[in-house]
Amino acid sequence: MNAGVVAVIVLAVIVLACFGLVAAGLLRRHQLRSAYGTFDASLRRPSGRWQLGVCRYQDNSLQWLRMFSVSPAAVEEFCRPRLDLLGWREPTETERRSVQPGAVIGTVEHDGDQTLIALSRDAWAGLSSWVEAGPSRRVGNWN
Repeated sequence: MNAGVVAVIVLAVIVLACFGLVAAGLLRRHQLRSAYGTFDASLRRPSGRWQLGVCRYQDNSLQWLRMFSVSPAAVEEFCRPRLDLLGWREPTETERRSVQPGAVIGTVEHDGDQTLIALSRDAWAGLSSWVEAGPSRRVGNWN
């Protein structure tokens, strides 16, 4: 085989691998988003970078899963009774380039740690309702 044929084969393998990765990412997104009780949400990681993912409601927690990962496990889990929503704001110009279009930036507090989350206004309203509908932790002693 001459060098030209080898180069074409290597290039074809690289292109197919790229298409395979994109297809796998789209399949994972479809799988995560098709489940009931999920919504797109980006989290601002401790490094300061925004990472795309999906939030999933559980009975008593909110789980966040990375969009581009092979792990089925949640990366972050927010326990509903210990979760407070501190408010939302419009994204800055810099943030607008890093989060999904039309998103707002919400600030949530879980066990004293604040986290920024980018999600749609509708998802924020749903999250707010879900947190408020949970068991009260501040009134009475419910055993």
